[in-house]
Amino acid sequence: MKIIYFGTPEVATIPLQHLIESDVEVVAVVTQPDKPVGRNKKVSPTPVKKLAEASGIKVFQPENLKSDVSLKGLKELEADVFVVFAYGKIIPQSVLDIPKVGTLNIHPSLLPKYRGPSPVQSAILDQAKETGVTIIEVDRDMDHGPILAQSKTLISADDTTPDLLEKLVIMGSNLLIQNIGVHAEGKAKLLNQDHTQATLTKMVKKGDGQINWSDSAEQIYAQFRAYHPWPGVYTIYKDKRLKIGKMSLPNSDFTGSGVPGSVILNDNGIIHITCSTGAVELLEVQVEGKSAMPVADFVRGNKDFSKSVLGS
Repeated sequence: MKIIYFGTPEVATIPLQHLIESDVEVVAVVTQPDKPVGRNKKVSPTPVKKLAEASGIKVFQPENLKSDVSLKGLKELEADVFVVFAYGKIIPQSVLDIPKVGTLNIHPSLLPKYRGPSPVQSAILDQAKETGVTIIEVDRDMDHGPILAQSKTLISADDTTPDLLEKLVIMGSNLLIQNIGVHAEGKAKLLNQDHTQATLTKMVKKGDGQINWSDSAEQIYAQFRAYHPWPGVYTIYKDKRLKIGKMSLPNSDFTGSGVPGSVILNDNGIIHITCSTGAVELLEVQVEGKSAMPVADFVRGNKDFSKSVLGS
């Protein structure tokens, strides 16, 4: 069975590695063009490209998937199935029509719930107890196609987006390997999604990380976990952004006091911030333009911090 894999970031190397180690033949990968990265803006290949080249796999990096050159190159490989995960661009129908059997997508949610670009962040924000991964056959609409396979998992109380995403992608990669052969043989039983139950997620923006201290402590901690490491969460202190690098929920017997956003310094030097209900504990902060530091060091250099109200 010939496979062409579409993916770009580091997490997208997980399904590719599973495919390489399986009994399918990965004849090519399609990934984003090399781009400048880091402070020095050094042009670097994508993680998927690095893995493909190390494995002797042909690499396509089209600027435009609709171009005649791109279409011709993909058609010549006569792939049976395309597999897509975190490619980063919308794949046109002219490309989806190329494989003999169809195109499969690994989506990190229990479709039809959490369609769209931020399913993992949205599940954490909703304080959902469980989520999962779905293998679908791609059709013309986003995350809309019939389901080939699906698997559930619990969301732990401290899962961040990278934690949960990696867990789901590993699950999805195993699920893909278990089902891709049956699909290619035309023996798979595809299940149409119940589109009346679909929910949509939005693209995460930098401003989504601003904390509203009038939310509950549980909701703010969920926001922190969902937006770690990007865009991160922040509050306002002395008219500047104060990024919260690390936080936690204190013991349940600590309820907080004062108006939401009040900074409380206890006798042990622990900093809590009052929320509408409960409080969160700050562990690491970063003033815009400066390096991150333990909150204890920040307090020593900002004596009035423990008497302030954040976000105002």
